[in-house]
Amino acid sequence: MASKGDALKQCPIFADLSSEEQQKVAGSAKEKTFQEGSTLFTENMAGQSLFVIRSGSVKISKMLGEGDERTLALLGPGECFGEMAIVDGGPRTTSAVVVKKAEVLTLEKKDFLALCDGNPKLGYKLMGNLARLIVKRLRGAQDKLHAALERALKRGPQGVTGGSLDVPIS
Repeated sequence: MASKGDALKQCPIFADLSSEEQQKVAGSAKEKTFQEGSTLFTENMAGQSLFVIRSGSVKISKMLGEGDERTLALLGPGECFGEMAIVDGGPRTTSAVVVKKAEVLTLEKKDFLALCDGNPKLGYKLMGNLARLIVKRLRGAQDKLHAALERALKRGPQGVTGGSLDVPIS
């Protein structure tokens, strides 16, 4: 199992921190163990923390209409998730379930913000890294949406070939 520092180094939010800065973050992170099948959070649950996996694996999924579950990612050691809770504290947009017994680090929003307030240079790095990670994930989601819309347009409505596809945005 990776040490706290090693796990943090693998997560893009903490990857470029100095050893001293990583120690500060590691000091604020809490270690938790979850058994296979444990639910870390569900869609629409209030979010106040991000997670970094030290060992094991976690499935990130989203419920679609009619109760269908779509797996979005299977994450392993060094990967992080739940970062949107640090930004807005809003409801979770996905669910996270342990697939293989997992040791994780959790960092609460209040502790993340205290780190930023207590050391502006560290805060600047953390916020910049967090923004880059969110932008990367947003671009990935946009690419997937674009590809799905192209497939739908090529396939067309049942029984109709060609034409256009209206997609309401709001």
